[in-house]
Amino acid sequence: DHLAPTSQPPLPAQSSFERKEYLYKEAARNFAKGLKLEKALSTYKDLAKAYDEINYDLNGLAFVHGQISNLYTDLQSVDRLVPTYFKVSFIGFGFPNSTRGKVFVYEGLPFEHITSIHNRLLKLYPGSTIVQTQENADELLMHPPLGKYLHVIAVEPQLDISDEFVSNDKKNLANNKIRQYIENRDLKTFSSSRVLPGASSVTDMWVKEFTYETVSTFPTLMNRTEVKKISEKVLSPVENAIRSLQLKIQELTGLENMCYKL
Repeated sequence: DHLAPTSQPPLPAQSSFERKEYLYKEAARNFAKGLKLEKALSTYKDLAKAYDEINYDLNGLAFVHGQISNLYTDLQSVDRLVPTYFKVSFIGFGFPNSTRGKVFVYEGLPFEHITSIHNRLLKLYPGSTIVQTQENADELLMHPPLGKYLHVIAVEPQLDISDEFVSNDKKNLANNKIRQYIENRDLKTFSSSRVLPGASSVTDMWVKEFTYETVSTFPTLMNRTEVKKISEKVLSPVENAIRSLQLKIQELTGLENMCYKL
């Protein structure tokens, strides 16, 4: 089949495979340019599968595998800052149907504070009001008001790391590149937690943990994706203590690797 030429982007008359091939290469190139190396790698692998199973293009396979090789080298050498992630709820009839009553996870800037994402969202959606507490947000979601309301909280990515990797953690994290590769590959699960009322000390502190699963994986072109599933569970004081200890170990490991690099 043949597709008509286009002016934007300027493309000649070509087959649908050639058109898609061009768009895949452009997407991968721009992902790599934006240091979204894992996404570029995934795009080139999809293109390699097409060359190997659909179009049988040996020159195309040679080109793609060369790019994949360069990306794996960059993953070992390029320094990248880890972004911050936020859950954003859009509440109120002032928002269009595409966002009204929906929850998204946003990829923020590295080390971004919540006040910074507040300011950026207020510029994107002028006339909005920031809702400060989860309780108020839940009530407004149950009875949507007129106007535009935003509720924002920081969320942590949940990583799928094998036990074997954890057991060899010190060796694998010599330059911190392997963990960074895993953390940024097909990231779609995030979590947040809040302390339940009534606790007087850590020994009787119960915590409710929320897990959010998104429609698309990060990194994304729009730096956001909708939450498709929310689950929750209550952590006992013992479970909460174990979770806090695990986070502290991860933090200390990260500091150790930073010192190792210096």
